[in-house]
Amino acid sequence: MGYNLRVHKHEIKRILYFLDFPSGFGGTANTLLKQAQLMRAKGLDVIMTIPVDEDGKTTDEFELRCRKYHLPFHFISYVVTATPEDIDVVSLISGYEDMKEYIYALDPDIVHSTQINVSVEMVCRELSIPHIMNIYQIEGFFFRLDFPEIFPKYHICDSELYRKAWEKYIGCDSVCIRNSCDYIPDNEEKYGGVVIACVGTLCERKNQLEAIKAVHLLIKAGLDICLHLYGNIVEEYGEQCRNYVRQNNLEEKIKFKGFVPFAEKEIEKCAALVCASKTESFPNVISEAIAAGIPVISTPVAGVPELLKDLENAYITSGYKAEDIYVSLRTYYEQRGTKKQEEIVKCARETYNENFAPSTVSKKLMDYYEYVKKDFDNKESSNLGIDWFIRRYGDLVSAFRLNESCFTRSVGMRKMIWQIPYIKERIQKYSMGNKLIIWGAGTYGAEAKTYAELFFEELEIKGFVDQKKTGYYLEYPIFNSDRKNWEDCIIWIANLIGQQDIYNLLQDAGKEYQKDFFIIGPRLW
Repeated sequence: MGYNLRVHKHEIKRILYFLDFPSGFGGTANTLLKQAQLMRAKGLDVIMTIPVDEDGKTTDEFELRCRKYHLPFHFISYVVTATPEDIDVVSLISGYEDMKEYIYALDPDIVHSTQINVSVEMVCRELSIPHIMNIYQIEGFFFRLDFPEIFPKYHICDSELYRKAWEKYIGCDSVCIRNSCDYIPDNEEKYGGVVIACVGTLCERKNQLEAIKAVHLLIKAGLDICLHLYGNIVEEYGEQCRNYVRQNNLEEKIKFKGFVPFAEKEIEKCAALVCASKTESFPNVISEAIAAGIPVISTPVAGVPELLKDLENAYITSGYKAEDIYVSLRTYYEQRGTKKQEEIVKCARETYNENFAPSTVSKKLMDYYEYVKKDFDNKESSNLGIDWFIRRYGDLVSAFRLNESCFTRSVGMRKMIWQIPYIKERIQKYSMGNKLIIWGAGTYGAEAKTYAELFFEELEIKGFVDQKKTGYYLEYPIFNSDRKNWEDCIIWIANLIGQQDIYNLLQDAGKEYQKDFFIIGPRLW
């Protein structure tokens, strides 16, 4: 099929949106759907793209929301990532022509995606279409490897903190636009008593265990309070939360509600919202709570202090521990029904109007689209495209395909191909020798060993480090975590449970991530 470049149209009529992960529905997808809904209300032709995995499966919630918002949609297979470390070049190369045909046929004036979608970016470069990326949290160490220019020139974030970070690290044109939420009149359908909502997948970065412990402290102090947790339990951390509740006989006061579609409907029935997160950009649930007119108790995570001030329009904790959350929760509880709390809720409503009201968000979004459309012609186009990926990774991809059956998690290990040239460059640059220690004598460790044997013939595997196992694993010795066993080696972390502790241990020992040690396998971030 021949692809003719279209004449640029400065008027925006059609926007093509790409959602993120086929395996789950989260805040980033919710934000993009609301942005599309706002543009449809303005009379623009909007089309949603729903991702499917290799088996054609996706999250039902995507289609449910598209139908609810009357947004037309298509299904197509593609892969995105939330970090620059995990680009799936195998899927990128194999699915590129299908993606190009899809975008070309729909002829959008602007493409708007969420997370890092390299396939869409490369196609947009080839077809000369402006592409905007929504993405939020970022860590500086993501960019210690010298990754090439694979990112869109335009970016939307929901906090100034991370807007500036992305602008710094990838040199994009970035703007902060908050999450849109409909105003909710006072809802008479309330839970009885003081029920606090906590919303989000139960995981370490969302820190729900500390919120649970804080509520436990309130109960011990004689306060009549309940906590409802809404979100999937998909990690060991979630089970830790459940075990704490069981062990302390708190089942009547602290309830796990699981994933609930349109959780904002549950939030508005509660007396308040607690957000205990340690890592976020700006939590969508906070804007939803403010829109529902209920008080917010939150940690000072990321962009939260940009809009929320303690005892002015919210209750902001001094830290992230249970004791910190307890103090703010107790202050909220004791101020219930007082004029002070009425003033806090009133000020929060003003914050809503200035940042989250659909009319406010719609104008900011449309202004940015119009700016991007006009600015795009003046931007210098990158020469890096799909041909670069094929030249740089073609042989590596072929080798992986031949040996894919060696990996029990072949889909996950595809992402590791992306880093091979950069890890090699770092090893050569810092002359760290050729001794390799794999930290974790389990399934991920076995895959890291195979990865090393296939793609790093220059490295000599010394053995594994594991704090629970002894003897030998896959014919290599297992060492304990004593520093003398790994001091002069390149280290690959190859386990998920306890990963943060290992990371901290190596950092404390003077090791540097993406220099002396790497993560080969799933990451906590």
